[in-house]
Amino acid sequence: MLNFYQTYFLSRTCNKLPHTMPSAWTNCCAVRPWARRYELDLPMMMKYTLLAILTLFASKIHAELLTKVVVIDSEFNVFSEITDSQELSKFKELWDSRDEVILRTQPVWTHTIDVTPGERWLYSNRGYAQVLSKQALGMYKIDRVAQFNEQLKIYKKALQVDR
Repeated sequence: MLNFYQTYFLSRTCNKLPHTMPSAWTNCCAVRPWARRYELDLPMMMKYTLLAILTLFASKIHAELLTKVVVIDSEFNVFSEITDSQELSKFKELWDSRDEVILRTQPVWTHTIDVTPGERWLYSNRGYAQVLSKQALGMYKIDRVAQFNEQLKIYKKALQVDR
């Protein structure tokens, strides 16, 4: 006697009613071997799970490697560009020192920073940064603002714009 799940499974995969022929599953799969695709293959599932985990870790490691940082001024002109590996490592050190903050007022965005791979950020010469997005996302404050501005080569011009 077949239970409900076996009956439903056989009727969906073999297009035969299981109560009409006791060997419906055997006859069906002999004619159409692809009907076994619903069987659980644990070693294959483990392989796919491992592949998914490795892919996620590989993409995370790849995302950590910066290749280029472009600074765009308020008039949408390329202000400076960082491609040297030593300068990129200094930038990453300063960039990772940012902390999320809550401000009452929106700062004046003086520049846009394109981090590749990554996002486009709005940047204020006071050290505030926010991802350019339609949604309201968190705002961040760079810890060492003067060093960061010098790294981006915007310190002197940014102070003139902000005052």
